[in-house]
Amino acid sequence: MTFQDVHFEGDSLTVIKKINSREEDKPVLRPVLQNIKDYKGNFDRATFCFVRRKANVAAYVLASKGRPYQEPMYWVEEAPEVVDRTVAEDWVKWLCAVLGQYLGRFRLVFLCCFGF
Repeated sequence: MTFQDVHFEGDSLTVIKKINSREEDKPVLRPVLQNIKDYKGNFDRATFCFVRRKANVAAYVLASKGRPYQEPMYWVEEAPEVVDRTVAEDWVKWLCAVLGQYLGRFRLVFLCCFGF
């Protein structure tokens, strides 16, 4: 199975800016950034964007789950249960925030009715 159109999110604004830049990188970051830029060539399209750390919790949980393995682990169709749960919790938080913006004073009623 190959992926041709991929989207990467990261919580390091400096790294994301450098990946998307054509400028010369600082020596300390150059090898890592060059490796990432070279890897981009494996895809028809690869995009990199910044997300705040609190939006990147699922990635942290997934990395923590894979850390004990000596060899690379790939979860393609199903993620570990703890990651699925984290994504669901993040989605509910996002939904509440969006609805809260639109519902204004009715937000409290919504949150109470649905137990969030």
